[in-house]
Amino acid sequence: MKKNGKKQIRAYSLGGVLLVIVLVVIIVLLVVGGISFNIDSCEDIPVPSSVLRKSAAPQYSDVITDLSKDETFAAEDYPEREGDYSLAVIQIAESVDGELFVYAYAPAGAKVTATEIRFSTAINESFKPVDYVLELVNYSGTLAKYVVEDFAVKSDAVRYYDIVCIFRRWLDGVDIPPIDGQTVSSVSYPVGATWTACTISENVTYSMVSTEVIAVTDKRVGRIVYPKGSSVFGWSKCESHYVAFSTDRDIERLMEAELTYISTPYYYTSTSGYSYGENTTVPLMLTGEQTGGNNGGIFTHRYKWKRIQTVHELLNDKDVTLTDEAKKDLSDMAWVLRFAETEYTSSATSTVYIQNGTHVSDVTILRLKFETDGVVYNLGVVDNKQTSSPIPDGENNPTIPWWERLFSVFKNIFSWLVKAFSWCGMHWKTLLIVSACIVGFLLVLWLIVTLVRKILKQ
Repeated sequence: MKKNGKKQIRAYSLGGVLLVIVLVVIIVLLVVGGISFNIDSCEDIPVPSSVLRKSAAPQYSDVITDLSKDETFAAEDYPEREGDYSLAVIQIAESVDGELFVYAYAPAGAKVTATEIRFSTAINESFKPVDYVLELVNYSGTLAKYVVEDFAVKSDAVRYYDIVCIFRRWLDGVDIPPIDGQTVSSVSYPVGATWTACTISENVTYSMVSTEVIAVTDKRVGRIVYPKGSSVFGWSKCESHYVAFSTDRDIERLMEAELTYISTPYYYTSTSGYSYGENTTVPLMLTGEQTGGNNGGIFTHRYKWKRIQTVHELLNDKDVTLTDEAKKDLSDMAWVLRFAETEYTSSATSTVYIQNGTHVSDVTILRLKFETDGVVYNLGVVDNKQTSSPIPDGENNPTIPWWERLFSVFKNIFSWLVKAFSWCGMHWKTLLIVSACIVGFLLVLWLIVTLVRKILKQ
């Protein structure tokens, strides 16, 4: 009996080992894709959400279902209108995952898709509008639901969304093109509403009040070329970029302006054409006290200008010669923001012309702080994204007499020497140590060379 028991135990052990081996083989084949199971007949078996692919697109409810939660909503209140390519924001909502949804009305239906939205999550003195990209979730007729990309809902109990405007792409054949070779990439539509989301006992309520905005009515983006001097790559020049504009409100004194533009480095040769680097969105905040300049070299006159100036000041600048088209266009506008200076260098051989520089595009004004009739306003701006013509609007016109320019050269040299002596005075200890090291190194090198020569003579 004992012998039979041992054989039975051995048989069970062998069978267990074989079973484990078979299971391991099946698991390996499943992992590497060698075996697949057809579960078409198992549709009623629930699949846990934890096994769904993480890369699967999130599932959102549709726009009509969401909006219908409001008992006053009626889809017929948002009819289709032929030839109306506008956009309007009718509601926002936060998700439990911290996403922000925007519900928009487009009378042209699927012909129009919103691309961006401009809003601030802070109000009053902290008001700071930012442009966010919108992703279309779904639409029904003239209504669409979007999710705001790269945005997370704050954890505050009370959250603000001061919405200035909403954008769509510029449509050829629909929108009036800007004059003088300029281009518009995005067209804005005013919203002027602040939504407040309030969380009480895990319940979120929304309220909305209308807010003031200011809209740009006329606009020109351009650049003026100034001399900068020679460089290791050839001849260097400074491009002063500006945006001139008028608004639907009177501005007596412009105090601050926020704007953004896209900066793209480029390299051009006459044989292979243009090649471009990465786009960088550059935010700026300008004040009436700030100045810009060409930052010229020793032998180049240094020009300066105010960051915020009136069109009258630019048109009467004796150091600038503007094209007739630019003068005509600017004469209908009020203010100028000279927001950036970029450098370009050029050189040429007998076979090729080369140029390095920076392309500035999609200039848009976000916020203006100004005074009118003694009242100070700080408002979001409804403004398109516009790019200048490839041809400069003007060049520096040196009306300064030659003796003044010669004096400017000596003045620049003296200024550079003063700065050099000042720097030496601030870093004399470092210079002393570096000088001592250099003298010591030269002394050691001289001793080594002398010793080697003596050895070689022996």
